[in-house]
Amino acid sequence: MPFLLPLLLVAIVACACPRCDADTITIPPSGDTCLWENAPDSNWGAQSEIVSGVLGDNEGNPLSRALLKFDIAASIPAGSTITAAELTMTATKTPPGAPATEFHLLRVLASWSEGAGSSASPPGGATASAGETTWSHRFHPATEWTLPGGKAEVDFAEDPSSIHIVSGNSSDRPVTNLENIFVFNAEGVSDLNSMLNFPPNDFGWVLIPDDETVVLTARRWAAREHTELAPELKITFTPPPGSAPPEIIDAYFEPESGDLAVEFHSEAGAIYTLETRSDLDSGDWGVAVADIAGVDGSVTVTTTPPPGEDRLFFRVIRQ
Repeated sequence: MPFLLPLLLVAIVACACPRCDADTITIPPSGDTCLWENAPDSNWGAQSEIVSGVLGDNEGNPLSRALLKFDIAASIPAGSTITAAELTMTATKTPPGAPATEFHLLRVLASWSEGAGSSASPPGGATASAGETTWSHRFHPATEWTLPGGKAEVDFAEDPSSIHIVSGNSSDRPVTNLENIFVFNAEGVSDLNSMLNFPPNDFGWVLIPDDETVVLTARRWAAREHTELAPELKITFTPPPGSAPPEIIDAYFEPESGDLAVEFHSEAGAIYTLETRSDLDSGDWGVAVADIAGVDGSVTVTTTPPPGEDRLFFRVIRQ
């Protein structure tokens, strides 16, 4: 519906549409820890770094497996469809002699607890308190993994959600703070949608090298407690259609303030964004007002028109 504002010679066309395009959100872990074979009763829940891979030392080349989980259902609207995802993790230390290593993210199929184990620096952790996760136990000291460290097809999936090759290190010094991006495959996207639709089954992932017989594949990874390099899960999804499109009722210029006011129908509990551009048929929509809280009725928001524009078009998006 066009609105003629002769004082500014500005024509405003009000375009209302539901939030039906793809959206992207980046969320931090809700928990992470590692399973440390060398200290089977220790918990790493409060560590700023966790470890995954095979160590190389004089104690039999022990294993470590990193656990991470994210609260998918609390971050994405119910009824959405996840279409893509990638997990960014930073290898805070790659030891000398480490080979390039294929790491797998495998969906965890059983519950576990991050815990609060801590020590001055890795490797370490602390002796687990009741209910914390360790190499030996999903919940210390009463509930064990099927096998110590977890068993494929029982405690975690056999098919990976993502496969990524982490670079090696041929120098004689450790390499630090290398960013790695794990792109989710079709299996991983399916896993995410399952976690969104059935939150009680959201147990996250275990990160392990493809071949745990190869030594020196261990990497330290920044954990969620890391102040700068914590993991981030970026998810692209299509939100569910709103129950009703946000219809723009009116748009008018306020001469005293120099603002443009836009009034539209809304719903309580919904969040809206007012967008604008200078050409109805082309160009990018820019955000005029973000995070508008809906009510049962109409909402009026104001925005200052950009200088030099003689036409503006608005639309309201339900987030």
